[in-house]
Amino acid sequence: MNFSRFAITTGVLAYALAGAVPAQAADRFSDVICPQATPKVVEFTEMGAQPKINLVDLRNLTHAVVDRYDDCAKQKLSDGYIEPKMHYAQTRAASFLVIAARIEAKIQDYDGAQADISRARDLASEVSEWRPVDLRSYSRPSYYQDSAKEILASLPDVMAMIPKLQVQPTTENPAPRPPAKP
Repeated sequence: MNFSRFAITTGVLAYALAGAVPAQAADRFSDVICPQATPKVVEFTEMGAQPKINLVDLRNLTHAVVDRYDDCAKQKLSDGYIEPKMHYAQTRAASFLVIAARIEAKIQDYDGAQADISRARDLASEVSEWRPVDLRSYSRPSYYQDSAKEILASLPDVMAMIPKLQVQPTTENPAPRPPAKP
């Protein structure tokens, strides 16, 4: 995949979950639920729009965005705003973790990619499986359940970017024998 297509794919994922206007309005993007993330999301969008992108720098910036959304999720939890605000922050963090994993796979940081995939799975699963504690008031799932499920559905494609470990033949696991010649 050439990088311009890669950048478009990751940008679309990031904005699909935000409901934000794409790169054309990056200077006007504002995250009202997690305002501390706004500067890093704008910086990410601007970097992604550059003709030449240093993937290591983009990965580092993507992790900085994730950190902002993690901080926001913790703040929303401490304020008692689990649904929808903490789930929004967790879903945004998970979406950027998927982007980071794609970048890491591209730069062959497979351990980093696997760690980010695992973290994205944990966050998205938490949101998609959430149900309120007090079922008397309402029993609907999170507002972000569908987005979280989309993130979970995207993970096999990201995992496919990571080469499988080669199993070395051993006495318990011998190499296959060539077919016998007649």
